[in-house]
Amino acid sequence: MHHVIELRLDEETEGVITSIWQEFARRGLTSRMLDAGGRPHLTLLAASRFPLEAREGELAGLAESQAPIEITFSHLGVFSGESEVLYAGVADPAPLEDLQRRLFEIFAPSVEVFPLYRPGATTFHCTLGLGIARGDLPEAAALARAVAWPMSFSANACEIVEYDERARFLASYGFAKEVV
Repeated sequence: MHHVIELRLDEETEGVITSIWQEFARRGLTSRMLDAGGRPHLTLLAASRFPLEAREGELAGLAESQAPIEITFSHLGVFSGESEVLYAGVADPAPLEDLQRRLFEIFAPSVEVFPLYRPGATTFHCTLGLGIARGDLPEAAALARAVAWPMSFSANACEIVEYDERARFLASYGFAKEVV
C-alpha cells in the first residue's frame, strides 16, 4: 500500500486518457490502469503513507494559494523495464516542479517520499499504459499517437489516493480560482 498526491486532469482530458486505457484493454495490450480503479492523473508525490490529519491545514492553505496550472501533454515517452510504460509527457514542468517542492516541504519532515517523486527527480507524466509487453509497444504507441497531440488543459485540484489492489480516494483539494 502507498499514498499518492495526484494532480487532477480536466474532464475532457481525463476522458481522452480513459479512452486510451479502454482501447488498450480491449486489444489485450494492458488493463492495469483500469484494473487499479484510479483516474488519469499526474503524480506529484508518493510515499508509503502521508499523515493527512496532521497536515490538513497546510494542505488546505497550499490549495487556497495555488492558481490552476496550465499543462500541455506534448509528446509520448516510454519508461523501460521488465515491461514497458507508455506515457504522455509534459511540455513545461516548471509549474509542477514548484507545486511538488511546496508539497515536499509539507511532508518531508514526517515521511520518506519515494525517490522518483522527490523534487528534481520526477519526470512529470500521465501513464497511458502500464505493463505493456515490449513486443506490443509499437501497437500501443500507434494507438496513442492517433489522439490529437499536443493536448492542453487547466488542472485545478489535487487528490490524495491510497493504492493497494485498488485505488481509494482519501481527500481532494481544489485550487483557488485565481490568486490575488
